[in-house]
Amino acid sequence: MRLARLATASVNLLTFPLSVPAMKALTGTTYLDMCAFCSASDVQRALTTFGEAGRDAQLRLLSSIDIAIPVMSCAFGVAALSYLARRRWLVLLPVAAMVLDFVENAIIAVLVHGYPDVPLGLAAAEGWVSGAKLVAYAATVAVIVIAGGFRAWHRSGLTKY
Repeated sequence: MRLARLATASVNLLTFPLSVPAMKALTGTTYLDMCAFCSASDVQRALTTFGEAGRDAQLRLLSSIDIAIPVMSCAFGVAALSYLARRRWLVLLPVAAMVLDFVENAIIAVLVHGYPDVPLGLAAAEGWVSGAKLVAYAATVAVIVIAGGFRAWHRSGLTKY
């Protein structure tokens, strides 16, 4: 858990190659991974704004940090929900988030490699998959917090009153 939080915080807050602040400094914008529910024209505009250096940085992110963080997040989510939740099927939430993250990465890789010929349907799909990924991650966190609260409440003995 700590490693996943540390990695996510580092990528979003610290400035180093492949971090969000470094991408903003390089291109004036963030990675496509953060383009939740963006339109196809938003995705095309971002790819153009990136320039060649930004598109290269996006690809380096996909093949490094954007593999490690989803895997760590999924592992933590599955472990936490296995321990906290009575409904075992809830472990599918972090798995779905990770799968959506990897689908998003594949779409972004195709878009970056194909630039400037960006298929509008694929660009639109990137925005929707990014949004669905964020919803899945948020749902995972919410369910972990709720399940942890119920577990603590149940263990406190307050359920007897």
